[in-house]
Amino acid sequence: MGVLTKDLDLESVEADFGEGPVEVFYRRMNMMEIDTIEKARASGAVEVAFVTLTTRARTHDGLKLFDAKKDRSKIMRQFDPSEIARVLQVIKEFDAAEVEAAGNC
Repeated sequence: MGVLTKDLDLESVEADFGEGPVEVFYRRMNMMEIDTIEKARASGAVEVAFVTLTTRARTHDGLKLFDAKKDRSKIMRQFDPSEIARVLQVIKEFDAAEVEAAGNC
């Protein structure tokens, strides 16, 4: 039996993008989130990183941590790119483990 994406458990990673520590929560993606990130691929690596971060990053209660429109300038100009890359790598490893676990069912 399936589970709604909003009901999935959240994982988290500590991050500091340059404004002090923050806990970034994430979970498995739904189809709309996958589509949003796939569409960003045509625009290049930086856009994919931005879209992935703003799409996947959540608060402890599952709400989006960033607003893509309102926070775009701040993220693109002020956030530490190496910290963004590190957080996205953690999320990517989570996704890979989820795929592997699903394949072993």
